[in-house]
Amino acid sequence: MINVCIIGAGNVGTAVLAKLCQKEDLCLTVYSTRKQLWNSTICYRGMDSNGKWSQASGFKITDNLKDAVQNADQIFVTLPSFLREKCIDEINDYVMPDTLIAFVPGCGGAEFFCGKLMDKKCRIIGFDRVPAVSRVKEYGKSVEFEWKKTLRLTGLNVNKSDIKVICEILSKEFEIKFTPLDCYLSITLTPANPIMHPVRLYSMFKDKQKDSVLDRNILFYGEWDDDTSGYLFQCDEELQRLCDVIGVGDVISLKKHYEANTPEQMTQKMHSIVAFKKVQSPIKQDENGSLKIDFDSRYFTEDFHYGLFIIKALADIFDVETKMIDTIIAWYINAFDLNTITEAELRQFRIETKNDVYNLYGLSER
Repeated sequence: MINVCIIGAGNVGTAVLAKLCQKEDLCLTVYSTRKQLWNSTICYRGMDSNGKWSQASGFKITDNLKDAVQNADQIFVTLPSFLREKCIDEINDYVMPDTLIAFVPGCGGAEFFCGKLMDKKCRIIGFDRVPAVSRVKEYGKSVEFEWKKTLRLTGLNVNKSDIKVICEILSKEFEIKFTPLDCYLSITLTPANPIMHPVRLYSMFKDKQKDSVLDRNILFYGEWDDDTSGYLFQCDEELQRLCDVIGVGDVISLKKHYEANTPEQMTQKMHSIVAFKKVQSPIKQDENGSLKIDFDSRYFTEDFHYGLFIIKALADIFDVETKMIDTIIAWYINAFDLNTITEAELRQFRIETKNDVYNLYGLSER
């Protein structure tokens, strides 16, 4: 039996649990701080289905992190980026050497905190994207998801031959075809949420004030428009220029990923994805019942601070111009009345020069 631990019991973690429960050779433990809300079975179905629920069981739920990780062969960390530094620091005391620790997804700067885990010879890997588009229907009880067919992964301190073996193992466990990437920086620069979410937020709210009252919630993808797609393409092109300058050649552009060559085609693509149709924007009611922008949403706190800021910081180090990314970040700073964007400064992780980047990611200087 392979001992598998899932840290994080939200949309992604619950979907991963439901999928891996179908494998008889896996012994599954989920770490959740809300253990009391969990059933002994998890119900799951497709996101486009109103049909019968399937059930998965045979897993353990614990709110004790030491119990969760100390005997784990594989650990899948599905926490939001802003919780990962604390998690990494805490599990370092308990994990075994050679444990496979996967960040799902791998973007968000997790690699900056993994030094002690690598000193213990833990194997650090990251997925380029999440394995499913998923939504928890009731916490600890049910989840809907659309499982993906292909993903890519790579390691921070794992050689290429071992990465190929890991791809084979996880392909069987997840029923996803995993293919290896050459460098973890390809994960960090994958244009997923760290590009898409800030672009959409800017497009929707750029003319609003911090305390603006909105007349309704807006479908995040269902009402995606051509202006948003245009901004997205500009950011994606800036990101691709950064990849070219650094020498990272396997970051797939959003145009290629979504098979959309024009803003109009991208807009149509966003409208066509079933799993995206009901996703609403980060808007909440205040104490007076008025609808306002939810600045505490992960769309802001995660995808700017642990996404777009990292991309911008790398662009600064490599002297790559990013006009559209700069515009979006400037809007965000003004909207939040921020005086600084220290999260964007990688010097706090002792990454100040091109050589620092090359050394962290195992690249040769260009």
